[in-house]
Amino acid sequence: MYRLILQRLVSIVGILLVVTIGTFVLIKLSPIDPVSMKFNLVGATPDPVVVAQIREQLGLNDPWWQQYLRWLGQIVQGDFGESILYAVPVATLLKGALPNTLGLVSLALVMGVAVTIPLGIVSAKYQDYWIDHGIRLVTFLALAIPGFWVGLLLLYLFGVKLQLVSVT
Repeated sequence: MYRLILQRLVSIVGILLVVTIGTFVLIKLSPIDPVSMKFNLVGATPDPVVVAQIREQLGLNDPWWQQYLRWLGQIVQGDFGESILYAVPVATLLKGALPNTLGLVSLALVMGVAVTIPLGIVSAKYQDYWIDHGIRLVTFLALAIPGFWVGLLLLYLFGVKLQLVSVT
């Protein structure tokens, strides 16, 4: 039992390392220079000397592995950096969005449980009958629809047709 838990923990660490390396590589492969982008967002033409100084201050001229280790250390400590667009810490933006996100996730969980448990009970009671096959078909079709499409349809239904939520 303990051996299995240890194996799982080691695999989780390995998977997290692969995911963080992949994320870091994708960020580094972006053709957009974050320092130049910050100047462009405010409509200023960046001076190459100033850009070079800021890149040096941020450690963007360091070898990739040093940048990765620094970035990973900051992420582990909860320091997600500063938003280029809003010039505030990213953690502040995440904290602001957290209540709405938790509300949506909680509502989705309650709705999901309220629908799936009764369907599972009916499907188990009438196993291999037409109703079981129908529930399975509807379930597979629902899983095949992309989440963003379902979101747009629900927004149209509750926002435009029923006018229960604001769409702006």
